[in-house]
Amino acid sequence: MARATHTTVDGSTVTLDGPVDLAAAVTSSIRYDDTSVVRELTTAPVTAMDALPYVVDEEYTYRGGSLRIGHRDEADPAIGTRRRDTFAVWRGSVHALLLVEAEATGDALIAVLDRLTLTEWPTGLAVEADGLVPATTRLVKEIPGVGLAEVAPLVPEVAQGLPRWAGTEVTGGELYRDEARPGAPVLVLVGDTASTTLLLDGDGREADEATVLAAELVVTWTAPG
Repeated sequence: MARATHTTVDGSTVTLDGPVDLAAAVTSSIRYDDTSVVRELTTAPVTAMDALPYVVDEEYTYRGGSLRIGHRDEADPAIGTRRRDTFAVWRGSVHALLLVEAEATGDALIAVLDRLTLTEWPTGLAVEADGLVPATTRLVKEIPGVGLAEVAPLVPEVAQGLPRWAGTEVTGGELYRDEARPGAPVLVLVGDTASTTLLLDGDGREADEATVLAAELVVTWTAPG
């Protein structure tokens, strides 16, 4: 059995145990409501953030790391609209934070970042601020042989969207099988502290094999503090 431990953007600890290689990096996101607008904050490895398709306009030394301000233009020729998305990427030693807002100025995004407390750990980057919505925290990770896993804390806001019937009992709790859309099999693993949605890589025989592996997966979510 392999084990991986990650720190989510809200400072929670997510541990995955399973019969496959769990070394893949993760991204984590959370909604941030600062009373004027609800934004999404995303953390990921610096290498992943550096691969994002945007133009870097400015770069500064900022709070123990570096801050890049940039933009990406989006156009829809069908309806003749254009939009400029402004990017702010704080880069630490290993992990980074992304904030994107349409038609925003770099100064406006820096003002948002100024209100956040950033703490980098070997296992991830944690953010503290008034206005974070912990129930919206998600962690996304590729699991070989299974597919893309999205992990959420098993809080009431998440639990109310889960099936009301009993699933198949497995090592990590209860396992449900469904389709996200026709031909796109999905599994939901519900444990004591986490709900993990698994968008499977294949269908038919591959999905059956992924289900066998998922049945041995154990996911644990521990809130900060």
